[in-house]
Amino acid sequence: ILKTLFSYRMKFSPLSAFTLSIIFLSGLYFLSHAYLENAIDGPTYLMMIMALMLTSNLTYKLSQNIAFVIGQSIYLDDLYDWLEADVNPLGGKSLPDKMNSSIRIEDVWFRYPGSDEWVLEGVNLDIPDSSSLALVGVNGAGKTTLIKLLTGLYQVEKGAIYIDGINIDEVSQKELSKIFGVVFQDVNPAALTVAENIAIDEDNINEDKVKEVLKKVGLLEKIESFPKGIHTPLLKIVEDDGIILSGGENQKLMIARALYKDSAKILILDEPFNGLDKHGVADMRGLIKELKERKKTILLASHNQGDIDELCDTVCE
Repeated sequence: ILKTLFSYRMKFSPLSAFTLSIIFLSGLYFLSHAYLENAIDGPTYLMMIMALMLTSNLTYKLSQNIAFVIGQSIYLDDLYDWLEADVNPLGGKSLPDKMNSSIRIEDVWFRYPGSDEWVLEGVNLDIPDSSSLALVGVNGAGKTTLIKLLTGLYQVEKGAIYIDGINIDEVSQKELSKIFGVVFQDVNPAALTVAENIAIDEDNINEDKVKEVLKKVGLLEKIESFPKGIHTPLLKIVEDDGIILSGGENQKLMIARALYKDSAKILILDEPFNGLDKHGVADMRGLIKELKERKKTILLASHNQGDIDELCDTVCE
């Protein structure tokens, strides 16, 4: 896309500048000729020169704006291609209504397309039902990759992943997503209301439950301080009165979204302490304790051994 856009600009920018220069020089020639022939006086000549310069400048700006619109349409075409594509996963079986959330990762290998380097090599891991586990490793160790394999966003190259003994490769992505509540380390709320961001819905929103999960993550008091409460829009992209939350507050918002999801049997928090202060970490610790008591399987991933050690004194195995 960028190469196409650059080629377009390189093709038309010199042409536009050359055309405007010819127009300006032609106008200047005829005005000067008229002045020398005494067809116009000095003040009129100067006034018309100024008008010519102003017209040329405005025409140049107009051509820039037109080029910008045409250039952006390259991205727009790509967007419409994506919107019109059938990206919904098809096939696969449904998960049983009653199932435990035990996880077995069996000899899993994975590398990114076009790369010869293995990110994960022969990984084996058993996570019992309703247990809490921490994955600790340096950046680039493969923690997030493993999470995306577990949630079906990536597919293993070798090996298999089982939930309650069911190979996730045999399960539809829609069904698989029901049992996970995931908070990735890249936190980006949508330009919707707080309630819509949490419920991922516009019509069927349980407002009491939205407030409940906001309270659990320590965000309810701030949200209710705004005139529209949980119906306050986020960001200023769509609404001028939208609010912009801090990084830590966005993290809490995404955790609230994961908690709102009733069908989630497995809660995954990727770098859950990013952007959180000491009070936020303490709140997170209390929240994970509560989730453990509610028999949720909890998977934490972090590069910070100290944070995990403190948290896992009471909640991790």
